[in-house]
Amino acid sequence: MKKSIAKGFTLIELLVTITVASILLGLTVPSFVSTINTNRVATSTNQLITAVSYTRSEAVKRTTPVAICPANSTFTACVDSTDWSTTGWIAFTDDGATVGAVDATEKVIQSWPPLAGLTATSGVKFIRYLRDGSRDGGATWQADELGR
Repeated sequence: MKKSIAKGFTLIELLVTITVASILLGLTVPSFVSTINTNRVATSTNQLITAVSYTRSEAVKRTTPVAICPANSTFTACVDSTDWSTTGWIAFTDDGATVGAVDATEKVIQSWPPLAGLTATSGVKFIRYLRDGSRDGGATWQADELGR
């Protein structure tokens, strides 16, 4: 008679494997969450930098002042705020009577959605570039992850 050879796992081998897998997951998940948060902050920061760079290039291309500001919920006007993360922002031609606000003769040329998972505040309510690409006024930024 031939002996049959059993193939598979014993209950003890299965429990040891599950225990080792649980320990490894417990060690790697927190660092993975940290990596995701770091990438989220980098993406949001790059989004804002891109918008400001776009505003400057449009001022040079159009040979007219162009400004960027935090937007209202319909992306048609600026809000009176230094928080740039809650409602998104707009770039618009800024050659009208009121500097830093969308006048009737000015046109919104681009809009961006709010930042995901990041708050960005500035000491200014708008950034305006002149037609030669120079900035009209300054801005400083403070960025933090939400929930900190």
